[in-house]
Amino acid sequence: MKEKSKKILYRTLKITWIIIGIFILFMTALIYIVMNSGTGQGLIVGIILFSAGVYSLFVYILITLLFLFFKWLIKKIKGKNK
Repeated sequence: MKEKSKKILYRTLKITWIIIGIFILFMTALIYIVMNSGTGQGLIVGIILFSAGVYSLFVYILITLLFLFFKWLIKKIKGKNK
């Protein structure tokens, strides 16, 4: 794969990953607002969906941090070998 193609692919993946994170955050906030509405309709479903949203956000952050850690580790190892 050419270097330019790698950069374009990597940039596309980064932008997509950021959009996914913003979407998860937005949906979790929206479910929180609906869950705390004055009508109280669908409270149990709202709590379940909100819990799933928080869990998804946690997994998203965990995957991001693991990726950044491994990226840093690979750079450290390559730096020692040179």
